[in-house]
Amino acid sequence: MNAPPEASGPVGRWLIATGGAALFACMLIGTISVIARHCGLTIVGDIELEQAAIVLSASAALVCATHARRHARVHLLLNRLTPVYRTRLTDLSAVASSVFFALLTVGLGMITLELRNSHEESELLHIPYAPLRLIALAATVTSATLCVTRIRSRAGQ
Repeated sequence: MNAPPEASGPVGRWLIATGGAALFACMLIGTISVIARHCGLTIVGDIELEQAAIVLSASAALVCATHARRHARVHLLLNRLTPVYRTRLTDLSAVASSVFFALLTVGLGMITLELRNSHEESELLHIPYAPLRLIALAATVTSATLCVTRIRSRAGQ
């Protein structure tokens, strides 16, 4: 079996840089917030900023992990099977992943569509939720597409 592709190319590098920067921002905001609290200060909206950064980081990580085939797997059962059953179970896992990402996309799409005119925003900093939802939706659509493409290419072999 071939090694899974790493997230390469300009898009992959951009996703890794964006996700890494968002994760770093989340850590930095959290660290500064904790230090400020110990000094008796409060930083208004720190949790809202962290939540927005987590959406960016998680979305980038989802797409990168799907593209590189690096989602968590339990090999306890897989390694004890014969090659034929291992292949079948791997194919079944790919189909299940596709269905999962498709359902996640449908659910998030329904929520996004339902709340498209609601102008939701965070309480303190007024960060709009619609762009964050669209980023998460783009990540689930991309992951579902990658999974389906992978299944189709395996079926064609």
